[in-house]
Amino acid sequence: MKGRVRKRSYPSGVIKWQADLGVIEGKRVKHVFSTREAAQEHLRSAKRMLKVHGVESILLSPSEQVLFVAWRDRLAAHGASIEQAASTYLKLQKQAEAAGVTLEETVGFLVKNFKPLITPPPMVDIVRSFLGEQSRVNSTKYVDGVQKPNLRSFLRFMEGKVIAQIDRDDVLRWIESANSLATKRNRRSTAQGFFKFAKTQKYLIQSPIAGEDTIPLASKVSGEVFSFGLTDIEALLRTAMNVVYLGRLTKGRVRRQLPHSEFLGYLAAALFCGVRPEEIAKTPIENLDLEGGTFKVTARASKTSKQRVIELSPVALEWFRYWRVCHPEQRTIKPTTFIGRWRSLRKSAQLPDLHDGLRHTFATMHYAAHENASQLKAILGHEESENTLFSHYRAVTTIRGERVTQKMANQFWALTPSMVAPASGGAAGL
Repeated sequence: MKGRVRKRSYPSGVIKWQADLGVIEGKRVKHVFSTREAAQEHLRSAKRMLKVHGVESILLSPSEQVLFVAWRDRLAAHGASIEQAASTYLKLQKQAEAAGVTLEETVGFLVKNFKPLITPPPMVDIVRSFLGEQSRVNSTKYVDGVQKPNLRSFLRFMEGKVIAQIDRDDVLRWIESANSLATKRNRRSTAQGFFKFAKTQKYLIQSPIAGEDTIPLASKVSGEVFSFGLTDIEALLRTAMNVVYLGRLTKGRVRRQLPHSEFLGYLAAALFCGVRPEEIAKTPIENLDLEGGTFKVTARASKTSKQRVIELSPVALEWFRYWRVCHPEQRTIKPTTFIGRWRSLRKSAQLPDLHDGLRHTFATMHYAAHENASQLKAILGHEESENTLFSHYRAVTTIRGERVTQKMANQFWALTPSMVAPASGGAAGL
């Protein structure tokens, strides 16, 4: 750590001196002093703290550093290093401030109750251990159907963070990013169980979320649902037919090229059959019967644990056949290495990220063309008595503000491969 002292002049005429310690663990650490000498002394002290006590101690304010050093011997007597104590205090700091607890009281509590934390493994390893623990006390279907999708989403949302860096706001943002109240409840339950597990394993002093009553589950304020429009869908399908995904550089400094056309089966199932993403992932390719014109979602794959057989519309059948001609060797409907490639495909097509956008579009266009709610509920896998079709799935406008009409829906159900017309005459990379 080099660090430097800077002079700061304020509009009021006051002059201060800033000790800039640089970027530490992704955060720029700066403190302001009345004199240059005080700022320089703080910089020298910070360098000593870094050398002796580690990075965590640098993140404390000058007064906090003095206090922790003064209590060093008492902390050591309890088997805690200054670095461990500083790390623990930083994790509890927000909660302590919110509760009106002073710094001295917090340190006193640490001295009395401190238990050294175990250095946590990477987040993905903690998740694997948690799933293993859940498998011992819950059914396989519970673990597969609730925990895994939620925890995959959780890992993506918290990408780049270690478990000790996750705070309450991070968890609330993840929960509220879900589109439905049911998914929010599932995420809340998953988060509570996961952090409870992490605490028992001594990866955390306490969970960043307090309890169920303190985690609000506000549904969308407007309650409005949107779908993609014809322009968006055409762009998505045309991009999938023509554009190649460039993977990461290999050891030979060559990028592996993967055609986006491998996504056409997935798009046909989601966009023209309304199948959920997790159901597509669990449905074997043998359940797609192009001769009989059906797509079978088994009870094991279904979110509702009920089998349903979807009769393929002419446009769905044409897209599935086109996909099989392009990729007869592909053994799964959902492509491998999905997340990065799906993000790249959307970006190439300039398609916004709309939660459950393909399924919403299917439901919207189906109802606009047929106005048959009972049939649509059966295809989507909803119970007849459910009211989620109109509140969560059917849109009346597109993301660009266009009103969904029967004419637009009829054009949607005519978007065959020949209508989308790939510019090169076939899928790129074949």
